[in-house]
Amino acid sequence: MTKKAKALEKLGQVIQDMELKAGDRLPPERRLVDMLDVSRNTLRSILHSLEARGWSPSVRAAAVTCA
Repeated sequence: MTKKAKALEKLGQVIQDMELKAGDRLPPERRLVDMLDVSRNTLRSILHSLEARGWSPSVRAAAVTCA
């Protein structure tokens, strides 16, 4: 499993653990980078992957919002 795939799986777990719903904010990008142990570019790539799957994460005011 690639580091990106592991981080994507871990992000899904973070969302479940935090019981986030549409419109809720994820932790700021910098914190997600630390939580997932990935670079900012990798995090952005993960968010684009989610968007391609029909899940629409968007970055607002240094935080990512679940959509």
